[in-house]
Amino acid sequence: MQRVIFNRGESEQRLLGRRTRGSAQRPADAAVRPAAAVAESPLTLVALDAELGRLQSRLQEALGPSYRVVADSSVTDAAAAVVPARVSCIEALRAAHPRRFIVVYDAGGNEPGPYLEARADDYVAAVSMAELAARIRAGLRRLGWAADRPVSSQSP
Repeated sequence: MQRVIFNRGESEQRLLGRRTRGSAQRPADAAVRPAAAVAESPLTLVALDAELGRLQSRLQEALGPSYRVVADSSVTDAAAAVVPARVSCIEALRAAHPRRFIVVYDAGGNEPGPYLEARADDYVAAVSMAELAARIRAGLRRLGWAADRPVSSQSP
């Protein structure tokens, strides 16, 4: 049995009415949201190096429906790229795409120093896909990424 405590003479009916109240900006229940209130946001493209292609489906699942993971790091409109722990790969990608958020995914457990010196934005040792996805999301927020404009190192 659930106990309900009422404040200063509130009735159960008034309490129930308050729970379902919402606004156009914040509906009380997702099931009663009008179709116009749920706006489809554009997908954020994440490029995965071909060498790490085996991670594509798991990373896509971890990032969710707002992101699309492609196994081609040369895609020009990607917001982020996940690359293997190779300095030459990082330098080439940074030269080709100077504003992209670059995450080094290292299964070997190396020191991150050389990769960060090669201008990678983040380094992730072999961890769960949830951790990699969280790092990608955080890095894009830090850079002020919005789907309607390119990645910028300046805050909005």
